[in-house]
Amino acid sequence: MEENHMDNNAVAQSVISNEVEITGTIKGSGSLRIDGKLEGELHCTGDAVIGKSAQIKGNIVVSSACIEARSTAISPPRTASR
Repeated sequence: MEENHMDNNAVAQSVISNEVEITGTIKGSGSLRIDGKLEGELHCTGDAVIGKSAQIKGNIVVSSACIEARSTAISPPRTASR
């Protein structure tokens, strides 16, 4: 069992467990860990951890990402068109 240790100044981490499936857009200001399924987009001003059991079909826009899952396609960030 993994333990989640945080100091008193750390921002709480949101978790999408492996029993959860989401279709749509997730927006957040803190850090996020995804172990479940996401079909859609993730926009997070914090960091993201994509767990080993995660399945994501869509775009991820985060400050930084740690990807533990096997990836089939990762694209670099795109800039907005003018």
